[in-house]
Amino acid sequence: MPTERIIANKQIEVPRQRNIQTLLFDDYTALSDFVGELCMLSRKPVITFSGTAYLSDESKAEPEDAAMLEGGVLSFRDLERMCGDMGATLAHEGFRVASGNGARVGTPAVAKAYEEDRRSARYYMRKKGVTRGSRWATTIFIDEDDLNIVRQRFIQASHVVTAMGGASNQGSESGTVREARMALEMGRPVILFPQAGGDIQKCHGKLMTLMHSLIDPHVRQYVVSLNERIVKMDRQQVLAFVANGFLSCVRTLVRGGMISPYTSYFDAACMEADKVW
Repeated sequence: MPTERIIANKQIEVPRQRNIQTLLFDDYTALSDFVGELCMLSRKPVITFSGTAYLSDESKAEPEDAAMLEGGVLSFRDLERMCGDMGATLAHEGFRVASGNGARVGTPAVAKAYEEDRRSARYYMRKKGVTRGSRWATTIFIDEDDLNIVRQRFIQASHVVTAMGGASNQGSESGTVREARMALEMGRPVILFPQAGGDIQKCHGKLMTLMHSLIDPHVRQYVVSLNERIVKMDRQQVLAFVANGFLSCVRTLVRGGMISPYTSYFDAACMEADKVW
């Protein structure tokens, strides 16, 4: 109504004189999306990379860069490049990137994010673990012997988990699969890339089943649909998605989680994880 608009304009004028801008929204969806964007700016959400890609000593018959994990269509060279590109893009857009320093997955993602913004990239490791610290980015050392506790801290800090590869050949007992399963059990959305092969490819069906148990119906519907779309992609389509669609999907998932009444991004454990950053 014209009268309502005139009244609204008069109400806006007073704060405007004090350099306070008023935004008007036509519907709740637009307002909700805007609040989600503000939350992302203030929280700098953490996108974690779980996975490894390497060859055992007895299988190094071909150059490693051209090699693939069992069941994969993405070479080690592909993985290193795409994870590095994802890490750099996320850091450039205001996200934080974390990993456990997994070869060709987490290592390049965090290293490239660190090059983009040193405040936006961290490795998570045990003080007494066998994995060496990296000179490519800052490392958060967890003073625990139990690797599962370190994984729990790592996942608690996450808003979205990206999982691929896993070179242990341990199937559901793989550390990469455990982290993906733990994330889903905590209500975190997980983006799977089975094209990398390895443990994630072998356990993709089980993880998809667990994905259907995410509590928030909107986040669940989106992340299930996204993973169903990704699993159908060939090598070129995956690389194109990483370059052109991945960031938008992460934004949608984070925004959905930020405004969801079901997720725990602001619970005590999640906020505590921010302190060590």
